Amino acid sequence: MFRLEYRNTVSKEKNDGIKFIIDFLNIAYFTKEDGKAKIENVLLVEEALHTHYPKATIVMIADASARHHVNKPAMFEAMTSSGKIITTPAKEQADYYILRYAEAGDKRFIITNDQYNDHSISDDIRSKIISFAIIDGEVIFNQKVDECIEYPELKVLPKRRALKNYKKNVKRL
Repeated sequence: MFRLEYRNTVSKEKNDGIKFIIDFLNIAYFTKEDGKAKIENVLLVEEALHTHYPKATIVMIADASARHHVNKPAMFEAMTSSGKIITTPAKEQADYYILRYAEAGDKRFIITNDQYNDHSISDDIRSKIISFAIIDGEVIFNQKVDECIEYPELKVLPKRRALKNYKKNVKRL
């Protein structure tokens, strides 16, 4: 049997100023407990980000109704009261706020498996979406996490092709 392991190839200096925007309910719903979204999923993602990007800021954004969808409402309330989770105004989806916050600055990346197909978003924002999986309690981010941070000037999709061309051109210099 083999073990998947995530390796951070980004230097500590490139860690400065990074903001990860956590799509709270999307991550919580990755797995469910009795039909409810699991807060533990969000905590696992947060821990993985802090481990690999210790200087990064993590911003959690959730719908106001999230408290009714999570497996541990008291923990959600405590996290909201302490300012760890930012909730949107009542009856408004977090998606809009997540996308606008990511759009408002460089080095802001959205951690979610949502592709926001119900929103009209630019390639620039789409390139800031980093998906993940939780396998046996370990968080695995897609390959874009290091590419986005190492080469933030690559804002066009597909990211892999742009990165390959960028590296090729840098070698020529």
